[in-house]
Amino acid sequence: MNSSSEKTELITWYLELTQENQFKPVPFFQEKARVEILSTELGNANSEVNSWFYHHVGKKWQWHDRANWTGSQWNDYVQTSDVITGVGYLAQDEIGYFELERQNHGADVELVYFGLLPEFVGGGLGAGLLTAAIESAWALKPKRVWVHTCNQDHPYALRNYQSRGFEIYKTEKSTQA
Repeated sequence: MNSSSEKTELITWYLELTQENQFKPVPFFQEKARVEILSTELGNANSEVNSWFYHHVGKKWQWHDRANWTGSQWNDYVQTSDVITGVGYLAQDEIGYFELERQNHGADVELVYFGLLPEFVGGGLGAGLLTAAIESAWALKPKRVWVHTCNQDHPYALRNYQSRGFEIYKTEKSTQA
C-alpha cells in the first residue's frame, strides 16, 4: 500500500471538569518555575507570542487549524477579551504555553491549546504547567472547564488530563487519509 492511500484512525477525547473540587493539582516541582498570564484585560496580549508557541509546540503534534493564519488573524484572535494565554518559564527559559477561551458567556472555559516546547518534553513539567492552566481557568469562575485531545497528541496527554481530574464525556473516531 503506498503512503498516499494509507488511512489512520483518529480518536478524539473530550474531557471536562464540572466542579472545582474534581481538580487534582500538582505544583511545578522546580522552585524557579512560573507562569505569566497575557490578556487584553491585563493589557499585555501579544499575538506574536501565541503564533510562535502554536508553531513551535504544535508542529510535532500536527496542529493544522491555524498554520496559515496571517498576523492580522492572530491579532484579532488574541485581542478578544475571551482569550487568555499563559506562558510557562523555568528560570528565564520559556518552556511552553496554554490558551484558554471563555465560551457561552463565561459559563465554559476551554483549554484550547496546551503544550511544552520539544526540548522540555519528558522532564515532568507538563503536570505543573497543566495545573497552572486549570487554576487560571477556574479563576475565571466558569461552571465547566473542558479540553479535547487525540491519539496524535503526546502519548501521556490523555493521562495527564485525567490525572488532573478531567473526565471523558465524549469520544469520536474517524479515519484520516
